[in-house]
Amino acid sequence: MTPAPGRAATPTRGAPAPAPLHPPEAPVTLLVCTTCPRYDPQRSGEFGNALATALADNPTSDKIDIRHVQCLGGCPRDGVIALDGPGKARVRLSRITTDDTDAILHAAHAHEASFTGVPGDWEIPETLASRISSVTIKRAPRTGFDSHIRQPSRPMSPRSW
Repeated sequence: MTPAPGRAATPTRGAPAPAPLHPPEAPVTLLVCTTCPRYDPQRSGEFGNALATALADNPTSDKIDIRHVQCLGGCPRDGVIALDGPGKARVRLSRITTDDTDAILHAAHAHEASFTGVPGDWEIPETLASRISSVTIKRAPRTGFDSHIRQPSRPMSPRSW
């Protein structure tokens, strides 16, 4: 419906406001695997404990949400962490050691400051660049304007496009 001349159009009542694609100042979460090295029962869990101690001793870790999780799916390459944030790509790194603490924290702050979280949108420390084992891009939230579009019930392969 077109508004009368000189009057602004009013939004439809009950229509959801579009959600921002990337929340401002989205905090970064550092996910640390607590089962690494999973396939070595004698040492299972050592990585998470050692990295937690190293991070606690570093003064720049206080602004980062550190979560200890059961598994990040990087097996059998143990020493797995991931950088994640709302609306941003999750970047998983493997073969991490306590010697990488400063580089991990630098990467976490750079990931947090980036718009998308996708490598290339932020500076990855040189010592970690070759250890990226996975990048998961998140879907944008549904805004109501695109809710009529049917989402696939299973992942689509390139052949089905």
